[in-house]
Amino acid sequence: MALEACPACNKAISIKARNCSNCGEPLEANWGREAARRRQNDRPTKFQSLLVAVVLGTLVPGSILIGISSLTSDEPSTPSSVQVSIPRKELTPEEIQAKARQATLEREQAKKREMKALEKQKQQKRQAFIVRLRREMTTFDTFDVTKFTGSKIGFLAVNTVFQVWASMVEEAKDLSLSQEDRALVEQFRAGAIKTQTWALPKIRDAYGPHIRKLLWEKDVTAKTFGDGYRTVEFAGGVFAANRNIKVFNDELWETFRILRFKQVRYKWFKEATEYTYFDIEGPDDSDLVVWGDGTFRIIK
Repeated sequence: MALEACPACNKAISIKARNCSNCGEPLEANWGREAARRRQNDRPTKFQSLLVAVVLGTLVPGSILIGISSLTSDEPSTPSSVQVSIPRKELTPEEIQAKARQATLEREQAKKREMKALEKQKQQKRQAFIVRLRREMTTFDTFDVTKFTGSKIGFLAVNTVFQVWASMVEEAKDLSLSQEDRALVEQFRAGAIKTQTWALPKIRDAYGPHIRKLLWEKDVTAKTFGDGYRTVEFAGGVFAANRNIKVFNDELWETFRILRFKQVRYKWFKEATEYTYFDIEGPDDSDLVVWGDGTFRIIK
């Protein structure tokens, strides 16, 4: 059992007792902690322990050296985490200039690599464009309008082909082409215009019989006529009412413009001398056109 002297009578008593068994004096609540602290303070220091060990001859010489090295502190030593800061060397003016020249050189080299990659990309784009241009040019002499006049989709699809040609002429303006390539683009442009100019009248001429066949059950006739077949006329009793004319005209208006008709007429019977007509503002057959959102852009 751990004993400690009573502060009043100095009799040895248990450190767990609340009152002294000899004098009856009450003990403090922190008696145990205070006693432990005093015992800790009464312990011999490392120096004292080492001195006793030397006198008694219980330490070998090597152990003495180890013990002496530990006398700098009564507490266990811990490794130091202090970092030594090495002063930074100041650059000379020549070194500063050399570093600036190196940085400039590296920037110039990076810019050259970037320009080289960009030029390679442009060259590949030019080459691909010329390949497409030559391929499309081979279709001019073999262009067959009958492939586009058998259905409503076909009549609209032919305009898609013409748009591709116009878009390629426009694309060429943004490419860094050689003089030889530019001459090839002009040759392509002339071929596209020539093909459109003879193909569009044939397509409009075929549109009359096509639409007439579709409207036969509605007792409506249709025909295309005039210079270049640029006028389309519909006749039938249904067109005696203006509201019917409006509905019908709104439905087919975009097709009329794409096929480049100049005028559409509506009669309530074929022999009527009076009729309702609408003039159509649109491009000429020789214009290279890009359509979009109900409008068109002519490519010069």
